Amino acid sequence: VKVAVVERRDVPGFVGYVPDEIVVQFAQPVVAELDNAALSNGLTGISDLDQLGQEYGAVSVRPQFPGARPKKLKGQVIGLTGWHKIRFARHVAVEAVVNEYKNVPGLIDAQPIGIHTTSAYPNDGSFSNQWHMNQVNDSDIDAPEAWDIQTGEQNLIVAMLDTGVRYFHRDLGGSEASYENPTNVDGNMWINWIEKNGSGGSDDDNNGFVDDWIGWDFVDGGSACWAGEDCFDQDDDPRDFNGHGTHCAGNVAAITNNGYGSTGTAGGWGDGTLQPTANGVKVMALRIGWSADYFGEERGFVRMDFAAEAFYYAADNGARIASCSWGSSDTGGVGSAIDYFLASGGIVFKAAGNDGDASADYMCGRSDVISVAATDQDDCKADFSNYGPWVDVSAPGVSIMSLYHFHEHPSGDYVATASGTSMATPLAAGVSALIWSQNPSWTAIQVEQKLYGSSDDIYGFSCNSSYPDMLGAGRINAYNTVNTSPEAVPALSSVGLSLVAIGLALLGMLVCLKAKERPKRTSGGT
Repeated sequence: VKVAVVERRDVPGFVGYVPDEIVVQFAQPVVAELDNAALSNGLTGISDLDQLGQEYGAVSVRPQFPGARPKKLKGQVIGLTGWHKIRFARHVAVEAVVNEYKNVPGLIDAQPIGIHTTSAYPNDGSFSNQWHMNQVNDSDIDAPEAWDIQTGEQNLIVAMLDTGVRYFHRDLGGSEASYENPTNVDGNMWINWIEKNGSGGSDDDNNGFVDDWIGWDFVDGGSACWAGEDCFDQDDDPRDFNGHGTHCAGNVAAITNNGYGSTGTAGGWGDGTLQPTANGVKVMALRIGWSADYFGEERGFVRMDFAAEAFYYAADNGARIASCSWGSSDTGGVGSAIDYFLASGGIVFKAAGNDGDASADYMCGRSDVISVAATDQDDCKADFSNYGPWVDVSAPGVSIMSLYHFHEHPSGDYVATASGTSMATPLAAGVSALIWSQNPSWTAIQVEQKLYGSSDDIYGFSCNSSYPDMLGAGRINAYNTVNTSPEAVPALSSVGLSLVAIGLALLGMLVCLKAKERPKRTSGGT
C-alpha cells in the first residue's frame, strides 16, 4: 500500500446550475398522454410543452426514474414516474426556463440541476496520528472494544453516492482485485451476482440497468472535466478517478484485520492475511461525481440529478444506508428521490459542510436526514465544520486515514489522510451499520435512536461553549452502540445519551458521532 499526498484549496459548496438540462415533474394524466416514441427527439406530443421545448431547443426528454413503483412515506404516496429530464441543444438561462415550464398546465414542478462540491479538505498522507482509534484523552471512538462485539454483517448494504469507488482496491475488493483485473472483485464490495454471472449486454435481473454488476456510473455530462476523467455516458463502471469516494468508502468498510491498508468501521474481521472474500458490510458503488478543473485545480463535483437517480437505484437494489459527503440543493429531483429511499426503509447521512458557519444546505435542513458535523482530536468542533441546531450528531473529521485512488498512478493501492465533514459522515454511517448488523430486525427509526442515545456529550468542553446544542447529540461511540443485548429495542421516543464510535484498525481508521435526544422520524419507512 502506498501513501498519497494531496492538497487542495477551498471552493464554494455550490458552483452553479447545469446549463443545458432541467428536470420536470409531470402530473400522471400528462404522463399517460406522452408520445414515448417522440421523447428522444425532444418532443412530448403535448402542444404547450412542445412549443416551449422548440423555443429553447429541446433535443431529448427521458424518464428520470424508469420503472419506479409508488411507495408510502408518512402516509403519503411517493411516486417518481412523473419526473423527466429535458436536455437542450445549447446553453439556456435555466432559472428563467424553469419558471416558464412551471407555468405549463399539467406540470407539478420544474427544477434546475445544481452542481456542488464534495465536502473534504485532503492533506498529507501518513500513518501517524491515527487518534480516532485509540487516544489517551479519550476523544476516540473505542472501535476495538466495539469490534469485540460486532464487526459488521455481509447482508447490510451501504450505498456510497460519491465520485465513484476504487472497487478493485484490495482493501475493499479482496486479494484477487487489481487495476489490471478489475472484475476479480469480492471482499466488502456489493456485487450484483446475477449480472456478473449473466449475459453481457443484457439486463439479466430486469432492474432497468444493463450489466450493473458492481453498481452504476450515473455521470453523463460532467462540466469542466479534468484530463483523463470519464464524464460522458452512464455505464456499468463506477470506478473512482477523483479519490474522494474511495476515501469515504474505506471509512465504512475497508477490510479489518487483513494486514493491508486501513480499517473500516464495519469492515468485518479477517484472518490476518489478504483473502479474496470478506465478512463486513457491503459498499454499493454509485458514481454521481467527477473531477473538474476549478481555476486550474482539481476538485470533486456532483450533480443533483445524478444523486437523485442514485437514491432510486440504491432503494430498489437493497441498500439500507446512504452516505452523502457533498453539498446539496433542492434541485434535479433529489428531494423526491430521497423520499423514495426513506420510504424503502433507509437512512440517509449527510455531511454538514465545511464553511465554518451555521448555514444548512437543503439536505441538512431536512428533519429526516442525519446531518453530521466534524470534531477534532480534542473533541472540539473542527474549525471548518458547519454547526447549528439542525446538526444531529458529530464524528471525527480531522486527519482521518482511509483508502485512496491516486489517478496519476492508477495501478497502485493507496491510503491518505483527509479532513472534512466528508470523513465524519461515512464514519457515522459505518457506526449505524454496526447497529443494524447487531439488530437486523430494527427499523430505521430505532437505529437512529440508538445512534443518538449512544453518543458522548462534548458540550462540557470549553472549546465548544460557543456552540450550545449545535453539534447534535454528541460525538459517536461505536462501542456504546453495540454494548447492549441484540434486539433490545429502544423506545420510539427520546433515548438517553451516551457515546457512539467508529473505528479503524491496523493503520487505523474510525469514526465518531454524538447524540442528542431527538427522534428524527415518527412514521414512514421501516
